[in-house]
Amino acid sequence: QLAINKEDEKIRFLDIQAQPRKIISSPTWSGLESEHVSYNAGYTNVHDLIPGRTWSGRQQLYQDHAWMRAFGESLVAYRPPIDSRRVCGRRDSPP
Repeated sequence: QLAINKEDEKIRFLDIQAQPRKIISSPTWSGLESEHVSYNAGYTNVHDLIPGRTWSGRQQLYQDHAWMRAFGESLVAYRPPIDSRRVCGRRDSPP
């Protein structure tokens, strides 16, 4: 389905050496490269109902990033925006 309109196109190694070019979309690539649709990284996930790919196959909520752990956070959670005027001690500056 992703490569039907390019199935007759032949590309040789010399062609790719001379000028890199798009070939076809892959079933594991979540984007769509088409003449009619702008590039969108999650197009096939939404339109072909493909679930997001994760390491475990489950939705991942634990984020093992050093910068998040440094703030004492490793679970995804909503936090309201920080009032930088109050945090930085500049109460008289405009928002």
